[in-house]
Amino acid sequence: MEFKWNNDRLLAIDDDDEKDKLTQLPVHVQDKLMTNYLFAEFLNIFTDFFKVSKGKAMLGANKIRSFYTWNDEIYRDFMINLLLNLEPYMENKNVQIIKELEEFSQIIFIQKGKVAVGFEINRQKSYCLMFKDKCIIGAYGLTWNQRAAFNYTSFTFVSGFFIRKKNWEDIL
Repeated sequence: MEFKWNNDRLLAIDDDDEKDKLTQLPVHVQDKLMTNYLFAEFLNIFTDFFKVSKGKAMLGANKIRSFYTWNDEIYRDFMINLLLNLEPYMENKNVQIIKELEEFSQIIFIQKGKVAVGFEINRQKSYCLMFKDKCIIGAYGLTWNQRAAFNYTSFTFVSGFFIRKKNWEDIL
């Protein structure tokens, strides 16, 4: 419980009244608060994951791809809603985070620590991949209602954030 209190970025914005007050601030102040202060490290680590293409546009013979930014209202609203629903996550060393064929109940963003990914045959676990300090678990499975294809186990103490299934579905 101490971990949650020490790492909850939204501790002061935990009810609807406080969220309403946040939305009354000018947009640029909200953005700076969320991106430069509360979730700067998170957004820096997972920038590639939240880079969403607008599609391709043709300019002469070259194809140019543009991406949504915080200046696009739909993207900004999505990101603010996501950040407002993140909760601290931690797991000790050698704990199975999710088992093969299990349903995802959350998306986990591991910011620190190592996660081993593998499979199980005849009750014998084998691990083939190791992610360090940047791992997202459950994003595809939760979004497309798929079960886990692999076992995910904390190889070291891991920490980051997670978003619950219901909150993710509400945002989408």
